[in-house]
Amino acid sequence: MIYLDNAATTKPCAAAEAAFLSAPWGNPSSLHGVGLEAERAVAAAAKTITGFLPTENSLCLFTSGATEAGNLAIFGLAGSNSKAHIIISTVEHPAVAAPALELERRGFTLTRINPWENPADFVESNTTLVSFMSVCNETGHVVNNARFYSDVKRANPRTIFHTDAVQGFLKVPLFADAVSISAHKIHGYKGVGALALNRQAADRLKPVLFGGGQQDKLRPGTEAVGLIAAFAAAARVNRFDLQHFSALESRLLAGLQLSPALSGVVINSLAKENLPHLPTIVNLSFPGNKSEILLHKLEAKGIFVSSGSACSRGKPSAVLKALGVPEKLADSAIRISFSKGSKPEEVDRLLEALETIII
Repeated sequence: MIYLDNAATTKPCAAAEAAFLSAPWGNPSSLHGVGLEAERAVAAAAKTITGFLPTENSLCLFTSGATEAGNLAIFGLAGSNSKAHIIISTVEHPAVAAPALELERRGFTLTRINPWENPADFVESNTTLVSFMSVCNETGHVVNNARFYSDVKRANPRTIFHTDAVQGFLKVPLFADAVSISAHKIHGYKGVGALALNRQAADRLKPVLFGGGQQDKLRPGTEAVGLIAAFAAAARVNRFDLQHFSALESRLLAGLQLSPALSGVVINSLAKENLPHLPTIVNLSFPGNKSEILLHKLEAKGIFVSSGSACSRGKPSAVLKALGVPEKLADSAIRISFSKGSKPEEVDRLLEALETIII
């Protein structure tokens, strides 16, 4: 099997497996020694994860995944004034886009702008929240996180800047007041994510769930200690190796260029406007070939890629449309995404398979 769909999910690493199996099994809210051991494990994991983020030494709330973290960020940070204004990019994952649209339905003013546009240019006196993805999950395009964050804070210091860093965590520098991340994208387990906040964002955040009061009463529910410990272990050992991923991407693009059978390919991940892209994700279109058919033909050869975001389940890509990719090209797009375990020979196998199935 050749698995090249790592933007959808990654295989848990050995360090995560070991941490999960050895994690304390007690309830972190229990007052006895077994509970205290579990509480310490959760606190240690939070310190590890925030150490990789600009929100270090502040608040890390563990969630069931990045979707919950994104919802908590949007609903919890936008404020209660329905006359307020929020800004998101046109390429946001549904975990951010859907709650933002719900706030618009409730009366908030929502501005959606291209990912190469500076949100600071659209900030107003009542702008409570800006949410800009750090790395696009479908194309690998990288947003100018550092500049946008600093410009937004200059435009309105009260505006909270959130970034969905599911694809950017451990890969690109992150600058934000609030960052949402996911474990299973970095070789941890499904079922756990986090929203990390600096002090300004933490003071602003309102809970969206109510229960036993865990995690500063901001995200109630018994913490999944084993999953959280595995999340931290994965973060410690899975830093991004640019040279490895760049070599894989270069091998793929060179092979496409050299193959007469693949000469019609369109590379949707090439830099657009002021958007560079990360070599972990390569989005390609093969005109005249349906994405879903290509996906299943590759699967028949033991090669697993994606036709876009796993959350879209085959629906037309709103992200590619927002990036200006024509509908016919979007309908023939596949996403290839690498992990640190991906090998050059797997790229070669993919190229050989594409040569036999592209019409």
